[in-house]
Amino acid sequence: MMPPYATDPVELPNGKILFSYATSVEALDYGIYTCNPDGSGLTPVLDFPGTMELNAEPIVFKPIPPIVEYLRAYDVNNVPPTSNPSTFYQGGLFRFDCLNIFANAPVDAPIENAPPITKNARIRFFLQFQRTDENGQDPPILFRDHLIQYDGAVIQGDIPSNVSMFEQITDSVGNVLVNREGNPAHVTGMNFGIDGSGTKCVGCHAGHTLIDVPINNTLGEFTNVSTSATTTQSSYHSQNSIDYTGDGVVDRKARNNDLKVNWIAGSNVPGQYVELKWDLHIDVKSLKLYNILPNPGTNTNIQVNDCEVFMYDFDSILVEHVPSTGPLTTDGLKLNFPDWPTINKIKVVVKDYTGTVNNLDLPGLAEVETEARIGLSNYVGIEPNGSLPYTYSLQQNYPNPFNPVTQIRFTVPSRSYVSLKVFDITGREIETLVEGYIDQGSSSAIFSGSKYASGIYFYRIIAESSKGSFTETKKMVLIK
Repeated sequence: MMPPYATDPVELPNGKILFSYATSVEALDYGIYTCNPDGSGLTPVLDFPGTMELNAEPIVFKPIPPIVEYLRAYDVNNVPPTSNPSTFYQGGLFRFDCLNIFANAPVDAPIENAPPITKNARIRFFLQFQRTDENGQDPPILFRDHLIQYDGAVIQGDIPSNVSMFEQITDSVGNVLVNREGNPAHVTGMNFGIDGSGTKCVGCHAGHTLIDVPINNTLGEFTNVSTSATTTQSSYHSQNSIDYTGDGVVDRKARNNDLKVNWIAGSNVPGQYVELKWDLHIDVKSLKLYNILPNPGTNTNIQVNDCEVFMYDFDSILVEHVPSTGPLTTDGLKLNFPDWPTINKIKVVVKDYTGTVNNLDLPGLAEVETEARIGLSNYVGIEPNGSLPYTYSLQQNYPNPFNPVTQIRFTVPSRSYVSLKVFDITGREIETLVEGYIDQGSSSAIFSGSKYASGIYFYRIIAESSKGSFTETKKMVLIK
């Protein structure tokens, strides 16, 4: 290639091109030049004889960042915050909403499992380290230890803004929850919000911010709870010191050539099954059964043609029965349950299959995905004989705070005359949600605040039956 030579072009603010330019082959003596975008107007800027001026960069002014007015009010002696609570709120407040801390990512998503569904779980909020110790050994500040709602939701409207925070999930006595792999329910990254802002998420474990947030609170209650189940099976295959147990169907791994992610039965005697059992009652919305992924390299081409599904509550009370599912797919065969049955155990029986797994004539499943929520029955008292709640109760509305719609749940032990009304902060009655006879069990009512102003409201239930009477009032907050 003949000269001239040009390299390292950079656009200047005035639209011209800054670049390195050499006119001769000898020594390749590059200098700095500018020109117009069409190549005209060649102008030397800098050229020292016998040297190569390369990789020139323009020096330009950067825009001045905006002034955040409310930060001027900070007491710099208390930044970052000390253990004195009066230093926490210098930057104002932001809202923290987690629809369900037990939420799992989709099957096969490269995110670790959520902590197991747990009754009376708690969340700990920690402020950033004080950073006053010269060796950097300051502990974080435990800002709040809060009871998580029964459905896994955490709604906090008064979290300090402009302060880095992290969270942990514990059981009722303070032990940090761990998932199936033994990893703690601990958000190692930092939450940070500016004054008046808010954050909404699901999950409280590594990678949870990559999980899509459902479009409403009801959908947020539901997630894949299979990872919280313990498993048993009719039999399991063992090979090369690997046991292909029922745990393979609750690991959120399905479309994978590694056979360790599957349950493989240890016998081809008809009726092979796997069972999932939970410590809590769950309301099931759907069940998805996954066929094992074919792999010619291991002569794996099994096709499960039919399964039978049994759903039990209290381990042995049959609640739902699907006698025939039809053939499974590697993307999962979904079974919907519109009545959301309350259960604590699922049994999946492989009725018919063809093909082999690792060149063996054995049945198996890749995954059982259980879309469910924690049942309210864990908290209102359901008797093992299947009877309905035997005490009066009025639940805290959810969500709370809300905008503009919230749900109020209550239970009655027998057919009762129920009055459920809403009052404003002055005590003026503004709406009647329920007025009449309600059958025994759990019921709910919806309150819409669309035509009311932001503020504090109260709802009161008065119930009367042959088993007695009940009155209770609770507070709720409408924020627009």
